[in-house]
Amino acid sequence: MSRDKILAKLPRMSAACLRANGLTQPPAVDMSHDPHDVTPAKPTLRQDRRGPNKTEAAFAAFLEGNGARPIREGVGLRIGNGCVYWPDYVVLSGRSANVYEVKGHMRDDAAVKIKAAASRFPSFKFFLVHRDKSAPSGWRIEEVLP
Repeated sequence: MSRDKILAKLPRMSAACLRANGLTQPPAVDMSHDPHDVTPAKPTLRQDRRGPNKTEAAFAAFLEGNGARPIREGVGLRIGNGCVYWPDYVVLSGRSANVYEVKGHMRDDAAVKIKAAASRFPSFKFFLVHRDKSAPSGWRIEEVLP
């Protein structure tokens, strides 16, 4: 929008209003920047959907080495009003499904989601996986009870 169009939209000050404010002419308008030119906010850091992180990839290799066929984020479990839990890996074996969540660091919302999913879907077995160098397999796998 041009400077003249912006100035035309501004309200005019009457002579009486100018005198009441101790002015002889309207104040100058700073047009050095466009008020509508806003730089976009910095994007939040989220894991993208391109692939697993290093810990998840290492655990998938561990599962494949043991003869399992992990499905990465293939199942979305609706656990509440608009809340969907996407587990890292699901392994189907016969009539059962094992759900694995790989974490390097557990945040509160992730703990609540996996616990809610375990209570809402009791036919699945949920496991929380951490790296553990002292364990024989290199992984600490804990079952999440409903």
